[in-house]
Amino acid sequence: MKKMKRLAIECCTLGSAVLLILGGFILSDDPAEAASGGVGVTGTVKGQFSVTVSTTTAALAADPGLSTTTATAIVVNVKSTNANYNLTVSASGDLVDTVTPTNTLPIGRLAWSVSGANTWTPFTLTEATLASGALKTTGSGTDYSYDYQFAPLATDPVGDYTTNITYTAVQI
Repeated sequence: MKKMKRLAIECCTLGSAVLLILGGFILSDDPAEAASGGVGVTGTVKGQFSVTVSTTTAALAADPGLSTTTATAIVVNVKSTNANYNLTVSASGDLVDTVTPTNTLPIGRLAWSVSGANTWTPFTLTEATLASGALKTTGSGTDYSYDYQFAPLATDPVGDYTTNITYTAVQI
């Protein structure tokens, strides 16, 4: 019993000491230590673009070994707010005939030129820059006019060959 009493007294003494120490921290007039952290914030206003093309299809028929061009120009209109841009063009794939068995012509058989210039650039599967550093536009936008040329070789199989051409305005 004596041991129990002694243990109880020691526990009370230890408990009181802990309370006094904690109470001293709580009631102390010393300012508390502080820690802080921060984050840098950047807000970006993105340009808004619209790209429209005057036609959704272009049909070019040529005899093997000869070439033909579009009768009317393909007009690409770019509207841009808040940002300058680059305009690019690319083909989605080679020219493919959907008749079985499928025939394929290299995309280079199809070319583009600034309308009326007759300086032909073969289409590629990678993006080609048409307008670099074009300024943002207001109102109706900016028109870009292009002619297309199809030039099959004399050895190319007869068929209707298709691909998709994509014009893209990218903020700079």
